[in-house]
Formats: sequence, structure tokens, C-alpha cells
Amino acid sequence: MRIFEIATGFTSIPAKIGAATEIVVQNLANNLSQKNEVILIDVQSKNREGIDCPIYEIKMPQWLMKPGSFLSIRHKFKRVIYSVKLALRVKKIIREEPAGAVFHFHNQYNFAFTHWWCSSIKKKKTGTRFVYTLHTPLWSESTDKIRQSTKRKYFLEIYSIKHADRVIALNPNAGKNIRSYFKNKPDNIVVIPNGVNTEVYHPEPTCLKDKPLNFISVGSVCDRKNQLQTIQLLHPILAEKQSRFSFAGAIADPEYMKEIEQYIRNNHLENRIIYLGEKSPGKDLNELYNSGSIYISQSKSEAFSLVVLEAMSAGLPVLLSEDFRSSLQGTPPSEAIIFCKSNKDFYRVIDSFYPDTGKLNELSSSSRKYIEEHFSWKQIADLYEKALKQ
Repeated sequence: MRIFEIATGFTSIPAKIGAATEIVVQNLANNLSQKNEVILIDVQSKNREGIDCPIYEIKMPQWLMKPGSFLSIRHKFKRVIYSVKLALRVKKIIREEPAGAVFHFHNQYNFAFTHWWCSSIKKKKTGTRFVYTLHTPLWSESTDKIRQSTKRKYFLEIYSIKHADRVIALNPNAGKNIRSYFKNKPDNIVVIPNGVNTEVYHPEPTCLKDKPLNFISVGSVCDRKNQLQTIQLLHPILAEKQSRFSFAGAIADPEYMKEIEQYIRNNHLENRIIYLGEKSPGKDLNELYNSGSIYISQSKSEAFSLVVLEAMSAGLPVLLSEDFRSSLQGTPPSEAIIFCKSNKDFYRVIDSFYPDTGKLNELSSSSRKYIEEHFSWKQIADLYEKALKQ
């Protein structure tokens, strides 16, 4: 099977910044290429270390590829320019390729523009398929929120879902909501979770999840990721139990970061809370996970959190809000994944780790074993291979 894995154009692969979708595309391309002919389509880059398959590059103006807010006009313009160039490249590929190739998209702009340009020529090549994976957290939300948001922000995603030959959702709740939204949509929706590179994210031999507890959180600093509520929840523990909270991620919302900084100053938590900036995926991020005792997140919505898998692969138990449960629906249970319905639940769990720090080391081993058994990229790529062939 000939598969074209299509990167989003946000940043080149391998990503040097926290770009979860690019990390997924890289790992899928590498693992699918073990049994299939895979070609990666991505923006032009001089650094291709760690890519195991051929690459078709799309040249972009350098000023568009400079780092910046993903909410900026420049970022939107970059999405459009890349998608137009991508569409023209895919049209040329379809014209020259024998029928039966699979084009796997991960971004609504990429899919919509390419389908607009290529739908007529695609029809002439029987068996050529467009597959779309949904990375948007929206589909794990309530039905009311989905309907409020799709018309304003996700009209291209609606188009992509309607016209894809196969749609891949990251969790069962998202799959159910998509089927409900598209009442006349044929049942071509498959649920496949994210995976994690267990060779990159692993426990360090000398690392013990000992006290004082160091809570770790990774993700873009914004209201959806909910770092402020996490800090408010941790406040009494940081003071009473001499623990720390370290968080990392790009500042997606500067005003929200100012609220966090104000809360830290007002409550004299400067010595207990550390913002580490954005960490590069791979070695730097693995070192951060290994510096911690517990991974914590109060995120309001997720599609299927890559950082939770990475933290568990590095040997951290994860302490999550009840809102997280829907995105992990359908995954096998684990004692190392702890959901807290209330603040009382949360403090009860933390108290159970004192003075018995041996429990944390047991949960650390359980976390790693759980990932090895269920979420290595080899296992996830096998599921994708089956879905792409159908």
C-alpha cells in the first residue's frame, strides 16, 4: 500500500517545538513505513534527522515559518499558503500515480483545499482515497458546545469530515459525537488513539519518585489547558507539604499567563511554582518528566492527550480531572491513571502518598508497563494500517 502522510505545515518534521500533530505524523510515517511504501509531504527543511521514509518537500517563504502565535494573522496566512501549495502538489501526484494511493490528512485547511483542487481528478483514479484524522478537542465536548463552535471556527473541518473516504477519531466519545452530528453520514468513522515513542520517553535508571513531591504539567499555557486552576488546587499542598509544581509549554494566551503570574505573586508561591518555558520534544521533555513525581492536568478538553502518554511512558502516574475521562474513554483501566471528581478526592489521593513514597514507585512501574502493553507506536500503526486499507 502506498501512503502519503501529510504534515500540517505548522512546523517542519521533526518538530523542535511542542507540536503534537507533527509528532503524531512523524511516528506514524516511521512505523507505517516498516510494512508499506510511505512518503511524507512536509514543508521544506534542512533538518530531517529521525525520518525513515522519503519526503516530498513544499517550499514556503521563510518569513512565514518564523515562530509566532498560532492565533496570529500570519499563522492563518501560512495555513492557507501551505494548503494551496499542497493541493497543487497532490494534484500532480494523483495525475502521475497509479490508482489506489492513500492520502492521510491531519488538518482541516490541508484537506479542504486539496479536496477542492483534486476532487475531479481523484474520481478518475478508482481506489485513490483521502483519509482524515481529527485532532480537534472539540469533538469530545458536549453537543451544545460542538454546535456553537463548528459554524464559527470549524466549517472547514465539517467539510473535511463530509468528504473524507474515511474519518479517524482519537477516542470513542468523539466518534459518537461525530456520528450524531452527521446524521446522514455513512458509518466510515474509526476510533484509533494516539501512541507514544517508548524509546524516547522512558524512566531514567536513577530516577525515584520520592518526596518532596514535584508535580509536572506540560501544554500550551491557555484557558483550555487550565493551568491556573491546577495551581489553585495545588496551593495548600505546595505550602503544607513542601512540594513543587513545574509546568512547561508555549504561552498561547499572554493575558492568561499574566493571571497565573499575578496569582503566584499574590500568594507568595514564587519558590514553589516554576514556569520552564517551552521544552523541545525528545530528550529535554523526557528529562522534565523524569524530574517529576506525578503528572497533573486539569485540562478542560482533549482529543487524546499525547503528553499524558509521554509522562506515563517516562514512568509518571497521572492525576487528571474528571473532564479528562471522556477523552480516555475506551482505554484499558490502569491504577496509574487517577481521576478526581472533586477537590476532596484530589487531596485524599495526595495524602495517600505520605509518608508511603514506595507507592509512587509502584505506580511508576505500572505506568510504564501500561504504555508498553497498549500504546507503543508499533501497536497504533498496526491499527492505522488496517483502517487505511479498508
